[in-house]
This record gives sequence, C-alpha cells and structure tokens, in this order.
Amino acid sequence: MYNSFITIDLQGVVMNTVNEIKYFITQKEDNGALLLTGKWGCGKTYLANQVISELNQGNDFIAVSISLFGVDSIELLHKEIKNKVFFSRGFEKAHKKGKNVFSKIKNFSNNTTAILGETFQIAKSINKALNIRWQDFFNVEKYIYCYKTNFETTNCHNKNTEKGKKFIKKRLVLFFDDFERSKLDRIELMGVINEYSENRGIKVIIIADEEKIASNKADKNNSDTNHQIDNTNNTNLSTTDSNFNYSDFKEKLISRTLKIEPDYKTVIDTILSSYQEIVIGYKDFLIDNKDIIYQIYIESDSNNFRSVKAFIIDYERLHEAWQNSNVSSENEPNMFYNFGAMTFGVKMGYYKKGKHGLLLSSSDLMQKFLKWNNTYNFKACQDWILNNVWSKENFISEINKTFKVQSYTADEKFMYFNLWDLEQKDIENGLPKVIENAYNGKLTRDQLINLLQKIHYLKISSLSLPCDVDYSKIESGFEIRKKWILDFKTIEPKRQTFSEKSQIDEEAYSLYENIEKFDSMMYALEPRMEFKKYLESTDSKNTYDFRHKPIGCFDKNLMEMFCQKYLQSNNASKRGMCFTFLDIDFRDNEYSDHDVKETIANLRELQNRLNNSEQNKKDCITAAINKSFYDKIDSKISEIEQFYNSIKNS
Repeated sequence: MYNSFITIDLQGVVMNTVNEIKYFITQKEDNGALLLTGKWGCGKTYLANQVISELNQGNDFIAVSISLFGVDSIELLHKEIKNKVFFSRGFEKAHKKGKNVFSKIKNFSNNTTAILGETFQIAKSINKALNIRWQDFFNVEKYIYCYKTNFETTNCHNKNTEKGKKFIKKRLVLFFDDFERSKLDRIELMGVINEYSENRGIKVIIIADEEKIASNKADKNNSDTNHQIDNTNNTNLSTTDSNFNYSDFKEKLISRTLKIEPDYKTVIDTILSSYQEIVIGYKDFLIDNKDIIYQIYIESDSNNFRSVKAFIIDYERLHEAWQNSNVSSENEPNMFYNFGAMTFGVKMGYYKKGKHGLLLSSSDLMQKFLKWNNTYNFKACQDWILNNVWSKENFISEINKTFKVQSYTADEKFMYFNLWDLEQKDIENGLPKVIENAYNGKLTRDQLINLLQKIHYLKISSLSLPCDVDYSKIESGFEIRKKWILDFKTIEPKRQTFSEKSQIDEEAYSLYENIEKFDSMMYALEPRMEFKKYLESTDSKNTYDFRHKPIGCFDKNLMEMFCQKYLQSNNASKRGMCFTFLDIDFRDNEYSDHDVKETIANLRELQNRLNNSEQNKKDCITAAINKSFYDKIDSKISEIEQFYNSIKNS
C-alpha cells in the first residue's frame, strides 16, 4: 500500500506523496512545516508511519510521531515529545543486543555528550548513572545522537572503524498527527509547533484534515469502529480558540501542503489480499466481488478506508449465515452491495432511524447508491448495523422467506423460523426431532436456548406439545456435548443467544445456568487446544506459554498423552516438560466436583508412572528428575485440594 498514495498540487499536477515528503525532509533550508492533509480514514497516518519506519532504518534521520489527540496541556505535549524522541534512538534495541549498552562504555562521563546532547556532564559512576531518568536531562534539538543500528558489539572497542562507532548524529523529524482533533488551544499549539520548526530548525510534518481545521470544527467523538455515528457538529475549540484564524495558521506555520488522493483500487486490493478470514472461503468471496467494494467506495464519496474495512469485517457473519442456509449464492452479491451501502450510510449520517422509521433513510441511500435494492433491506441487517444486535436465525429466516428456495426438514424449520411464523404441522413434525437431538447432545448452546424459549412460549400460550419434554435428559445431552467440545470432537460456535429467566420454564433454570457456566470452560478451550497440540508435536520445546492458564479437567486422555511424550523424551526435554506442566493452573471455581476429582486422580496416576518408570533404573539423572517432578505434583495436588475446600467452606 506504500505506493498507493498520490498528491495533487495547486496546479493539478499529480505527484508521488512519499517522494514529496522525503524531498521536504532532505531540504537543507528550513521554511516552516509541511501539512499532510486528507479526509479522515484516507490513510494519512498509515502513510506517515511507513515513511517514519523507512527513515529510522537509515543513518541520516530519526523520525517520531506524536498524536495530539488526547493531549490536554502544553506541558504534557512537551513531555510527550521529549519521551518519544529519547526512547526512539535505538538504545532499547542496543540493550537487547549488547545486554547493556552502558556497561560497554568504559569511560562513561566522556560519552554522556553523545547520549544526552551537548549540555550535560555526569559523574563517572555507572551505578549512579543507571538510576537516573535520562530524559529529564535530554534536549530535543535539530540533531540527535542515536545508537547506530548496524553497530556490532564485538567491535565496540575499535573506535577507528565504522563498525566501532557507537553513536551517530541524525537530523530530527517530528510528525504531529490529529491536529484537528487536539483539545489544546490552537494558537498555543501553533506556538509549540513553531518553536520546534522555526526556532530549533527541526523538520516538522503536520497530519490533519485541512477541511476540519478551516471550518474550526471536528467531531471528537468520531470513531469508525462504532456502528452508529453522532451527527451533531461537535467542536474541539476552547474559548481562546475563537480567535484562531486558519489563514494565519497556514501563512505563519505551513510552507507547503500535500493533499492525499489515494489510489483507491490499489488500497482496497491490499486490504483484501491481507484480510485474515474466519469463515473459510470468505476472502475468495471478497476478491470475486471487489468491483462492488470499488463502487460502494466511489459512490459514498467518503474517501474513508476504515469504513471499507469495517464493512467487509462486519459482513463476514452474514456471509457465514448465507452459506449455512439453503439459499442459492447467486443473490448474495446484491446483499453484499446493500449491506455496504447501509454501513457507509450510517457512518455518513444518511441511514438512521427518524420520525418515519427508515423510510426516508432508504430513499436517501437509493439516491446515493445506484444499485440500492429495498428487497435486501432486511430487519436483521438493520438491527445489526443500527443497534449492534445480531441474530443469525432471523437473518436466515428472512432470506429464506424472500427467495423461497429450499425446503427445510421439519426440525430445521422449527429451529430456524420464528415461532409465530410456523404452522401447527411444523411444530408437530419438528419439535419431537429437535427434542431427540437435544437428548443426544446434537444442539449448540444457541440452539438449546432457542428451544427452551420456544417450549416456554408454547406452554404459556396454552398450545399443546406434540411430545413430552424431559429437561433432565436435555441436560444429560448437554453434558455429552460438553465432553465432545472439550475433546475437540465437535466445534462449538461462540454463544450469541441469551435469555431472561422469565423466558424459560422454571424447571429449565438449572440447564440454562449450566450453559452459562460453560462459557468459562470455553475460555479455557484455547489453552487446552494448544496444550494438546504441544503434546502431539514432536518438538520438545515449550511452544506455548501456559502460565496461570486453565486447561479444564486433566482427564485420562490428557494424562496418557503427557506420559507418552514425557517418557519418550530425553532428560533435557523432560525438565522442560516439567516446567510447562507445573505452569498450568488447575484451580478454577467453575470446575465441577467430578472435574476436580478426575484431575486429582490422574495427577496421582502420573506420579505412579513417574515412580515406576523403568528409566529410573537405567539413568540416575532421569531418576532425580522424576523424583523432583513427583514432589512438585504433590504440592500441586495440595494447592488444588486447599482451593476447593475453601470454596466449599465459604
């Protein structure tokens, strides 16, 4: 995306933005700051960060970015600038590479000039030096001494060679981002920037939306991560900012302006090529329909790539739902277009609930987006975009009704459709099969909650059930499913459905609480999965940090896997496996009594395997490692028992 940006000067000449920024920076004469402008979301900050990264890799410039958003005092701004410059000069990397850069300096007092600037001398004691806040003595100047990035510590005493040169002088470049969103008095802010640019001769680049500065307006609550936008015109200006004059600002502070005009196709293609899909096949869908994304972007006239990314991220769950339905995919691109129009419309203030609902908003979108089709203006999409409420079942139900394609099996129809959209025969034919699936552990948590709610509403509506419902059997079925999930025999989607107690039968309260309680066990699923991968791999190294992470019950399967890998490992690997295992936290107040008892029983069995290993007789080192591990498992068991006894007694 680096070469996807162009600028257009006052005569309409197209130029490469990166080259123009570099040209400004490399000019020896100083004549004010450079303004890099463009609309919010067009990629200004991204571009600046790329330039900063490239500059800092060389030996001529050191570049630092300071966001003005959230800085509420001039004193804090100066401090932020000083800290950013001080800690960006390569000393941290040097510390990691050479263990301690200061310990490599024999005559410390003679090198403080290079480290801190031209004005400071310090005592020779290294111990004293290491306890000092160096940035307190550091001055932000035109030229800054930096740690040489290609310096080799093996040659650090050879001062006559280029490699032996520890510090080099670089010219400082300051990037001030989010000028229009700053809470500071703008006249005072101009004074600060002028101090660094004019008085200190530092290269300064201001990143801002020029239109926002010129209008003296900025929406400080603007955020492209939210689904809804606040359409009130907020101002960031203080009382004294009322005297701010944009013409004076440009004349006194800015020597040149670069307006970003991104190559939208290249930027969007880059976003798509780097997209990390969750739903398999979604990335291919995006690439196949990139012309739709281009069109939405052009028609919106927003120049906001954050909105593009928000649009494709949010649509992924609709794509998944569409794929899970029996509706043909030939109409999905139309849905994709409509959803994009709705997403951009919300962020631009076109699409919102008003006095007459969404009627006028739909009319506005129709004028803005040429292919807008009210057929695809589904309520499930409205709820998702406008209210942050997503219902996969409602979406599938709507597209099924709209396109009238497939026939559902009786149980599918009962599960997917709204209860009051069903016929009596749908309930009579569908509910018994759904109940049977619940008894056998075949329903997800969302499906179970949906079932509990539908049963409840059938009962309170005095509608007879075509079969008996045994909640204890449903709960037993859920226990079966939990074991499948924890053993990775089935994939459980993230729970999206919740319920109030008033929406389910009283006899089903314990089942619902069990479902909610299982959420915490799902939290432990990722480390459990990683632990199993670790045990299944031939790599003896600890590839995952299990410190203080629960993995659920230490069942017989995990115990056997651990023993097999441990006993086949050499002594060095055995020690690593000991440390890995002992980092696991088996204490969790969400574990059942059965889980606790099973965990302790299998820890005892692990001890027994260690104690009776034939390897103990053949290798004294192995015997010592096993004995030490045995003793530490004893401590682990004691911790677990104490923890659960305290819970029971509380």
